Amino acid sequence: MLLELKNIHFQYGETKALKGVKFSLKQGEKLGIIGASGSGKSTLLRIIAAKQVPNKGVIYYKGEDLSSLRNERVPGFEEIALMDQDFNISPDLNTDDNILRFARKLSPSAAKKYISRVHRAFHLQSFKDKKVRYLSGGQKQRLALACALVADAPLLVLDEPFSQLDYILKQELIAFVEEQARNKTLLIVGHEPSDLMAICDRMIAMKAGKVVQDSTVDEMYHYPKNEYVARLSGLCNVLSEAAQDVLNTGEAYVRPSHLVVEAGEEWQLERIYFYGYGRMGSFRSRQMGELLDVQLGNSFSYQRGLSYGLSIKKPQR
Repeated sequence: MLLELKNIHFQYGETKALKGVKFSLKQGEKLGIIGASGSGKSTLLRIIAAKQVPNKGVIYYKGEDLSSLRNERVPGFEEIALMDQDFNISPDLNTDDNILRFARKLSPSAAKKYISRVHRAFHLQSFKDKKVRYLSGGQKQRLALACALVADAPLLVLDEPFSQLDYILKQELIAFVEEQARNKTLLIVGHEPSDLMAICDRMIAMKAGKVVQDSTVDEMYHYPKNEYVARLSGLCNVLSEAAQDVLNTGEAYVRPSHLVVEAGEEWQLERIYFYGYGRMGSFRSRQMGELLDVQLGNSFSYQRGLSYGLSIKKPQR
């Protein structure tokens, strides 16, 4: 096991940020952590990266207590590369010199090759000679991510790496991170679940300093543990018991993609709108008045005001 957390507690004054967090991470695993603001995600990453010390509990890295490893080099630990929300880049250096600070393990030719790659992939060319203090927040974020990736640490820890990026650039950098971290262990925090699910094979949901679900990406998306996780991890319908009876299901949490439109009279189409990568429809039950969001396929020529049937089709566990 590369990383193991046991009963981690941490508090700022009277505020308890982490309450008994425990999980483990295998070599090469990609783990995403989601949670509402204030759930303890960023604090947890800083503790894992040896930037802060827990009040209680133990973290093992490659079987050794991280507290003893931390004492060898304060702050931080070179085997773990952290990109946090403060970015940890030097304001008085330019883009390339900041990257070189983190590229100590690379030969001069390899570092030059990497800088050339990130100039293109991260669109750094236009400001590569500027000092960091004159960069925008999004530019600093791109640079901080490039620095973290070049550090060549076995464990890469990223805190909100895409939060200030536009959609096109974000998709490009997600693909770059996926390729660059292919042989690394990755722990990444974000507010947009689809960003993490594109990279990770496992997800943790946190609430008020606790882990409320730890599962594969598929399990969290299709079978969330509770309403909090369901809404946190993507657009979701929460079915009343009456709606479950009408749809003949025991599932309370149903994604729009789980619902199939068919011939019928129970559900009236009230609204058609675009969401993500396709059309969505809002259907209201004639019997209960309950409203469900449904991903629309190509089986029907949909019209507002007409009635349809709905059924549920979820992937098997």
